[in-house]
Amino acid sequence: MTVPALDVRGLRVGYRGGIDVVSDVDIRVEPGRFVALVGASGSGKSTVALACLRLLDERVAITHSEVLQIAGHELTTLTPAGLRRIRGRLVGSVFQDPHGSLNPAYDAVSQVAEALRAHHPLSRNEAEQRALVLLEELGVDHEHARKHPHELSGGQKQRVGLAIALANDPPLLIADEPTSALDVVVQAQLLDLLRRCRARRDTAIFFVTHDLALVRDFADEVLVMDGGKIVERGTPSHLLEAPGHPRTRALASARLPPRERRPLAAPATLPLLQVRNLSVDLGAPARRKRVLTDVGFDLHAGRTLAVVGSSGCGKTSLARALLRLVEPTSGTVTFDGIDVRGLNVEPLRCWRRNAQLVFQDAGGSLDPRMSVGEALMEPMAAHGVGSNDGERQERVGAVLSEVGLDGSFASRLPHTLSGGQRQRVAIARALTLDPRLLICDEVVSALDTESRSHILSLLQSLQAQRGVALLFISHDLGVVRHFVDQIAVLEAGHLVEIGSTEEVLGAPRSSAAQALVAASE
Repeated sequence: MTVPALDVRGLRVGYRGGIDVVSDVDIRVEPGRFVALVGASGSGKSTVALACLRLLDERVAITHSEVLQIAGHELTTLTPAGLRRIRGRLVGSVFQDPHGSLNPAYDAVSQVAEALRAHHPLSRNEAEQRALVLLEELGVDHEHARKHPHELSGGQKQRVGLAIALANDPPLLIADEPTSALDVVVQAQLLDLLRRCRARRDTAIFFVTHDLALVRDFADEVLVMDGGKIVERGTPSHLLEAPGHPRTRALASARLPPRERRPLAAPATLPLLQVRNLSVDLGAPARRKRVLTDVGFDLHAGRTLAVVGSSGCGKTSLARALLRLVEPTSGTVTFDGIDVRGLNVEPLRCWRRNAQLVFQDAGGSLDPRMSVGEALMEPMAAHGVGSNDGERQERVGAVLSEVGLDGSFASRLPHTLSGGQRQRVAIARALTLDPRLLICDEVVSALDTESRSHILSLLQSLQAQRGVALLFISHDLGVVRHFVDQIAVLEAGHLVEIGSTEEVLGAPRSSAAQALVAASE
């Protein structure tokens, strides 16, 4: 009888002294099989993945499990040393937050080499040479392999995480939302790579995602999760064509809301944000590299400009440079007539109330020691919003409601939230200051389609009510198609195309835009 790569029966997980958040979960992944766990944000998917690896936070515990085995090894009875021998050798893991799973003190190749040396008697040089080959196979060239995590894009960090997971050819790979940080081109490459790993190495894959359509052509079986329970299971085609449970039907039929198209602002109207010839160099003095070159565009109040491009093209560097979180090398940034590059410390701090950034890594942008309520009150106190804590607490409740979270979330800590819930908190924190410009860096990439629809509708409502301008950074052309007025395409730090949504997606001129459109169809 074949030993399953993953065998889970009767799994229950709960907060210590509290109620179960995962109940009676059964999962069986045979060697070489691709099983997907699909559900909305907050359904318990990531909790199940972490429980299968015995990596739950100390405040969360497995309250019951009849069987929890990887390749025949019962995990609940293993010592910490025994677990370390299993992880990496028999199971590789790719996490939803690639930045948080990497060590900031080491470059990419060293971290992949470390995973190899943990299970093989290799010299440092031998391990690094193997690591470089694997990283290159995953699309990380030798130059980026020598960089530290903070120097890599979200997509590049995710590829490094995948290289660590695959380094020792484990028979099981557990992947928790591994494509949420990737553009459509790299996403297709990653899924194809997983398909090849499965075929060549007979790797079993347990794939956690919020996107049911994503696994249509890859999964042998799909498990649908809702409220901490498996509510339906079957083949992807069956669940997409004849879903039985209401949650499955919602995931299968969810669509993004259409946007009412309006004529763009007249040329005579003064833009809220003007960017001219913006260039940015990053890195240590001896290794400075240009990541943005002569970028320029206008953004009017109440309008949305999407910045799209492949992973590593400079999208996040642009967002940070506009707020001077990294200093531009040259060029101008003008906000409502104010020269942003000319502001010194105190005027710059005051100006930033008008322009807020929602980071791609929502978990990393929240202080793990602060409750959600404290995280939302901190910027209000810093900028003098509200005359006292009572008024600020009322504001916290109102903003949480705006992003679809009830007031009870104010007392929760970030580690108790799902990836999608953390992203909503990050958006809520930005909204507490009533900004005139909101820079959204991949703010819906971690959300299921239903939650994306809610957040996009919220952002549209803010524009209608307050005239907020949105700079929307995304790799998802499906979102962009429904949501934005104009699109700017970046490639290798250069702005290669800009125009209306219909122009860029309907008749793309640049090779970069053509590749993105082709991959999204």
